[in-house]
This record gives sequence, structure tokens and C-alpha cells, in this order.
Amino acid sequence: MDKIEEFVAGVKFLAPGIAVAIIFYMYSDVKFDQFGFLLFCAVAIILISFVTDTFLSVAAAFYSFVMCVYAQAMGQLPHGKSKRQLIRFNMAKALAQLNSARLASQFTLAVTIGVAFVGAYQNDLFYRLFGRFIDSPKISHQDTLHFVLKKIVKKEYNDFDGRPNQSRSCPTGASGCSRDVYLSIKTKDGDLYEGAMLYFPMKLEVQGFYLSPVCVARIQDKQRAALEKIPGPGVYVSIGDVAAIEYVDVQVSACFGKYHPTLARKSEGQPAKE
Repeated sequence: MDKIEEFVAGVKFLAPGIAVAIIFYMYSDVKFDQFGFLLFCAVAIILISFVTDTFLSVAAAFYSFVMCVYAQAMGQLPHGKSKRQLIRFNMAKALAQLNSARLASQFTLAVTIGVAFVGAYQNDLFYRLFGRFIDSPKISHQDTLHFVLKKIVKKEYNDFDGRPNQSRSCPTGASGCSRDVYLSIKTKDGDLYEGAMLYFPMKLEVQGFYLSPVCVARIQDKQRAALEKIPGPGVYVSIGDVAAIEYVDVQVSACFGKYHPTLARKSEGQPAKE
């Protein structure tokens, strides 16, 4: 029976930290090896245990102080006990009650910390903070491809578009046009795919792009045919088949003009180029 109780106590102690590691591993683009995963779990376990102990102690101290002030104001201080003794007594009593909800509070904290870690890492928060002390041209922990694609997904174009504002097809602040970007992907076989990036994997999967809507200009008799809409919902292009990628403003995208001729003409004042 004692062995079972020790096992249950160990699981309760370790589980919140492991929950943080699992959340971070699933939703960030970090690729842990076994040692890295165990190290992250250990750090998370120590952090959650420390924060939980601190929070419960502060909450109990605050409760006991308020109760002591209330008892003094009501003239109900026990005879023979000082304020310090009463605070310590109430604090021990409050800690005993709060510890019954310790596991639930640790799991709540684990989920909160896990989500916060993912957000901070995926938004390069740690990289930017430490980058202030390191002279490096790198601006992200991610590779160039992932950095640009994530900025496109979030429509944070100014973070990777170095063109002067007047040279952009849709200047910042202009009305009636869109700064959306299409990908123009040339494969090693010479085929050209152009369309909106709907999804791209970053870890564990074979990396590539799913484009929808999308057009294709295939190589026929050693020449590239005209760009045409694909008769289906989209296309997947594996990163291993890619020779080059262009990031194209939708206003000058022939594929965008095929799917949205009215918007293309409205944005540019003329049909999109073919």
C-alpha cells in the first residue's frame, strides 16, 4: 500500500511539468530529442512546483493577515496569543485547506505556462530579448522559409518586405487594395504552381505547401503551357520537389486574376498580368 501511495504521489508531482512539455512539444516547431524532452520536463516540474508553493504561501499569508486584522477590529483576539502567533496559526490552517486543491491548481498553472511558452517561442520573444546582447544579422530562431511563411500567414508583411513603400503594388495605408501574397513555386521538373498558401507543416511531417486556390503551368514538349486553374480544391507540393519560390503580390498575380477578376481589376485599375 505504501508503494502505491508513493507512486501516486510521484505521478502527482511529475504530471503538471510533463503536461507543460507535451503542450510545448505539440504546438511549437521545436524538435526535441529524448534528452531535450526530459530536460524540459525537469525545468517545467521545478518551475511549477516553485510557483505553486509560492502562490499558496502568499495566499495563505494574505488570508491569515486579513483574519487577524478582522479579529482585532472585532475585539476577538484570543487571550494569551500575539498577533504573530495568530497569523502563523491561521496561515497553517489555510495552507492545509489550500493543499487539498494543489493538484488542480498545478494543472491549471501547467496549461497556462505551456500556452505562454508556446506563444513566446513562436513569436521569437526569447530570441529578440537575447538578440539585444548579440550582434547578429539573424532576426529569428526559425529558418528563413518558416519565418517568411509564418509572417505571410499572419499578414505581417512589413516584417519581411524591404521594398520602399512607393514601390509596393499596395502601399501601406492605401484603400481599396489588398497586400495579400501568393506563392509562385517552380518545381525541379519545370512546372509552375501559383496560388494562396493555405497550410504548411513545420515538424515531424514531410515539409511542403498546400496551395488553394491554385493554378498550374505544366511543362509540355519542353515548353511551359499557359497558366490554368486546377480543377480541384488545391495542390500539395513537397519541399523536396521545389526549385524556387517567388512571393507575388496578389495584384500582379495571374492566378489571382483568374479566380478574382473583379478584385484584380479594381486593385490595379487594369487586368492582372497573364
